[in-house]
Amino acid sequence: MQTRYVLSSLLALVLGQVSGTQAQTIPPRQLNVLGTPLEVCSKSTMTGFYRTGSCQTGPQDQGMHTVCANVTTAFLAFQKRVGNDLITPRTEYSFPGLQNGDVWCICALRWKSGLDAGFVTKINLAATNEKTLRVLGMTLADIQAVAVLLPSIHGALLMHSNLSNSVIATFGSALITSVPVLFPCSNYAADSCIKGFYFFFLMRTLEMSTFPRTMNRKWSITDYGEFVATSSNNSVRQLESMQQVARREWKPRTVQPSERTFNYFLRVFIRLMITTMAYAVGKAYCLKHAYVSLDGFLNPFHAARLMDHAMFAVTFFCDIELAYTLGTLPMVMLFKAPYTPIFDQPYFATSLRDFWSRRWNYPIKLTIHRLAFIPTQQLLSYSGDTKKKVGAAPPLWHSMIATLSAFALSALFHEYIVFILIRGETHGTSSIFFMIHGMLCIAHVWFQKASGFGKTWGTGVFWNGVSWLLTMSVLFVTCPLFVGPYARSGVMLQFPIPGSVLKFLQAFM
Repeated sequence: MQTRYVLSSLLALVLGQVSGTQAQTIPPRQLNVLGTPLEVCSKSTMTGFYRTGSCQTGPQDQGMHTVCANVTTAFLAFQKRVGNDLITPRTEYSFPGLQNGDVWCICALRWKSGLDAGFVTKINLAATNEKTLRVLGMTLADIQAVAVLLPSIHGALLMHSNLSNSVIATFGSALITSVPVLFPCSNYAADSCIKGFYFFFLMRTLEMSTFPRTMNRKWSITDYGEFVATSSNNSVRQLESMQQVARREWKPRTVQPSERTFNYFLRVFIRLMITTMAYAVGKAYCLKHAYVSLDGFLNPFHAARLMDHAMFAVTFFCDIELAYTLGTLPMVMLFKAPYTPIFDQPYFATSLRDFWSRRWNYPIKLTIHRLAFIPTQQLLSYSGDTKKKVGAAPPLWHSMIATLSAFALSALFHEYIVFILIRGETHGTSSIFFMIHGMLCIAHVWFQKASGFGKTWGTGVFWNGVSWLLTMSVLFVTCPLFVGPYARSGVMLQFPIPGSVLKFLQAFM
């Protein structure tokens, strides 16, 4: 079956790759991949094999023009390199030629070849024909089955067995990491979603093993589900609250269920609207101005590149904020749990330690703190002086090594994200980015300890301003190492914004 589609695509390539305008029998209304009636893909440029504006297909459509994609410059360039020229107009086939940002019904196998090479394009699922699933050999049930099966097995072991944390974590990790190898999905997008879920659940599985077995064995189904969704539940909050008081740790800003009043939701709504508008501005800019490919450091004196990265930083920030808020807030409302915002004004950070520990992506910071920082400190304390005073702060070098281990785990985490989302992208730059920041955080802590900066001197508005400027400069100079893969692929530009809004904004850019 797969060979048939490959030969069909080659035949379409010989004939000009785009469908002709000769009289064809237009098939009846078809369904999209969501199982609902197929919607219009684009009528600004009449796309589709039958030039109806929809990605309808039929026996004459040998190339299977079924994927409604918002093409990018990188995607078009790749297709042209492999012999599928979608840029040059072909008037004999009513083909206008495509540019960055155009919406068009792409051949399913051609679209998949771009994804496999790492060239991600935004897809309109409502306008993508269901026959795409048959071409790429997957069903939407693949994701749904995985989302139920693995948590059920792990939850049963955790709550209804006498096995130790280490045995359950080992078994769960082996199961979670082996299933995608034994049962791969041929569809890149679905495979990425499944692997992303696997990795997300793997981190939750390992997190659960850090708590006393006498505690997590007593969890209910609700406790288990709340932890999988939010990385916390009542027993965890009680335990960590006592630990934070004992260690005098900083506590994040949280919103209790009793505080979620009408005024609170009104503020959330207004914030989401502002964030969406900021995202639209950033997305419009990024689509209009091609991202300059950088794998190293950013030149702080290059105004155009600074502007590019500033706009992408806005887009990146807003995309994560929107995804987290819209995905997590309903879950904590369902479980009647406290809500911890993902960000706490990271643009006001006055040090890298302040940025990573308190302001940027706190839920992930908490996960990494549990999996790397605390275990490393405990390991070092076991190998050190066992006669030290109870409750005494660990030596500075213990915290430094624990910090470096946390950044190392974060580096692995982000390398995996790049791997599952952007095939063919350069690997290693995220690791370099996080290890540089880890070492700079260690240097900052040592400098504070040695000089008294921030305690005996270096306080006040002036020094806070200097510290803020230095922090933002370091983040901007090193940011291409981190955001480069996301910016080049356009994977962070998937949040839907109406095309008319984008064109209106681009008129001012």
